[in-house]
Amino acid sequence: MKHSLLIAAITCALFATSLEAQSCQPPGYFVGAWGGYEWIANGQPANSNCWTLTGNVSVVSTPGCTHSTSKAFDMHYGARVIQQFTIPSDLTLTHWNLSYLLTMQDPNDDGWWNRLKATVYDVTTGQNLASQTYWGDDPDITCTRRDLTFTGNLAGHTLQVIFSDGSAYPDTVFRVRSISLIQY
Repeated sequence: MKHSLLIAAITCALFATSLEAQSCQPPGYFVGAWGGYEWIANGQPANSNCWTLTGNVSVVSTPGCTHSTSKAFDMHYGARVIQQFTIPSDLTLTHWNLSYLLTMQDPNDDGWWNRLKATVYDVTTGQNLASQTYWGDDPDITCTRRDLTFTGNLAGHTLQVIFSDGSAYPDTVFRVRSISLIQY
């Protein structure tokens, strides 16, 4: 009987751990230079969990970016990566920072077809809160941090973090990783 209870307890613990590992809850509050609240779940990314991927996008290993186990969203023309979440109505901090690491290698220097756009979109109001585009004719970069800051009390709002487009050429690389949206 004791062994059966022990096996049942271990099975329940493993099942709960498995469910928790698949959860798309953001990391939440942290203590740091400013403190704040991290909204992005699976921002490294380890896989595509917690993200909606459409078009020509995949998760790939990026050995040239920090360490050999790093992964990134590899985006080609028509790609779209989205994460959506709702801000609780009692979380009224007004400063926001979207940051990510971008690798863009474009031997074609095509500023029209090759681009990556990062957007924070307010689903509740239908408004873009902030966006930036990195064009194919901008300088090539590897694992370069990009930041997008904005302000606003978004308590109770549903937001989307969106990365879109990518490359029209097979030899052009657009990769995004280490995605973070901090409210402080």
